Amino acid sequence: MFDIGDYPGVIPSIQREDSVQGEVYAIKDEALLLSKLDEYEGCSGHSPQPHEYQREIHLIELPNGTSQSAWIYLYTHDIALLKPILTGDYLEYCTHRPQ
Repeated sequence: MFDIGDYPGVIPSIQREDSVQGEVYAIKDEALLLSKLDEYEGCSGHSPQPHEYQREIHLIELPNGTSQSAWIYLYTHDIALLKPILTGDYLEYCTHRPQ
């Protein structure tokens, strides 16, 4: 997870110790909600290219230790100059980040 400015960006990692804190929701009308979320994240079919995010399905681990598949938005731009958020917890990071 990286500090992009006013929001975080997540990229895949092969490091087992890397984690991202988040929320998981069950949705009823997946097509409708995902199209709205894609619009919000700027990665719908008619959003300008290049997209900042790409929606993918990944296996995630839940706090109880079980795993399930979930849609996540991955950051697609260069991270070379971005500050990593090592805790993987953006809300916690924001409470301690200098303004």
